[in-house]
Amino acid sequence: MNTIVEFSDIEKSYPDKKVLQGINFKIEEGSVHGFLGPNGAGKSTLMNILLGLNFLDAGEIRKSEDLKIGYLPEHPPLYLEMNVKAYLKFVQDIYNCHDTELLEDIIDRMGLREFENKTIGKLSKGYKQRVALAQAICHNPKLLVLDEPLVGLDPHAIIQMKELIKDLSKNHTILISSHQLHDLSQMCNKISIINNGVIVKNGSLDEIEAGLKHGEKIQIELLEENDVIVKELCHLHKLSFNKLENKTYEVTSITKMELKSVVAKFFFEKQVVVLSQNEKKMDLEEIFQSVTSESN
Repeated sequence: MNTIVEFSDIEKSYPDKKVLQGINFKIEEGSVHGFLGPNGAGKSTLMNILLGLNFLDAGEIRKSEDLKIGYLPEHPPLYLEMNVKAYLKFVQDIYNCHDTELLEDIIDRMGLREFENKTIGKLSKGYKQRVALAQAICHNPKLLVLDEPLVGLDPHAIIQMKELIKDLSKNHTILISSHQLHDLSQMCNKISIINNGVIVKNGSLDEIEAGLKHGEKIQIELLEENDVIVKELCHLHKLSFNKLENKTYEVTSITKMELKSVVAKFFFEKQVVVLSQNEKKMDLEEIFQSVTSESN
């Protein structure tokens, strides 16, 4: 796969904070690359540097020759008083693109045909987002950069937006920024997780899950309810727990250990009867919490 963007040792600081601390990863042609991290982790700063809206302090960004980029910001600057088609034509003019056939195709692909002569300000949030996505591709960019494209949408609109992004991935390389791992796991084939300005995980979702050496969860059922003893276990071994029922607890580790053995030994020594102890698969959000918590 060809690399169309490569970030090498990117650093960026503001007077009160170092936002990016040696960022390294690649965007490969044809990929849908999720750029994930908590709010304030440095996602938008790096994207603004890529787009030329901000300057880096150190490092280098290498792009493929004549790379055209389309951009959907988190808060799209739509002209609400314009109608849909006039607005998209206006954006094409800014890019000096006069491809009428492309414009008509985009209106159809975005499901905007019945709204093409409607004022943007009168559209629902979901359809405004479609217009915003349409403006990002109206000059046929090779790379599409989407900053939090699902924020503020209702569940139905989120499903529709995911489908539109999947469709766009057939013709565009896509970089998607988000703090919601679950939403993007269905669309992305590559993921980079950033926390405190550092890339903490990078690769496919399967690779990230497989590389999670520390991160285990087990469900324990005790003979008798005993919150105090479970809290003691968690304090001693730096675990977290969630009480499911009166006598059932979920215990999670984000450090390297044989969790089942540690828990069994603890309760044996405390003479606490354990009725069952079962390993549970960590879901995507727990993986995300694990890899970001460890870097704090």
